[in-house]
Amino acid sequence: MIYVKNVVLKLLETGEVEALLPVIAMLLQFSPDELRRCQEAYRMQAVAEVPFNGAAAVMDAATSAPRPLLSRFTLS
Repeated sequence: MIYVKNVVLKLLETGEVEALLPVIAMLLQFSPDELRRCQEAYRMQAVAEVPFNGAAAVMDAATSAPRPLLSRFTLS
């Protein structure tokens, strides 16, 4: 259980979804379809967050570090 907690914390702190989602999927016994759905949802959200068009977006994405997952949420 401590390992699961640490993986989730790392995901939330770093935003390294592509690296950590498969680990979480294995630990929680996701089906291949559930993992695919999570990956698809993440990719769609990541595309929606790109603030630039065309080549500028590619350059910005290539040079920026992963954003922590919690940075996507606002507290009111």
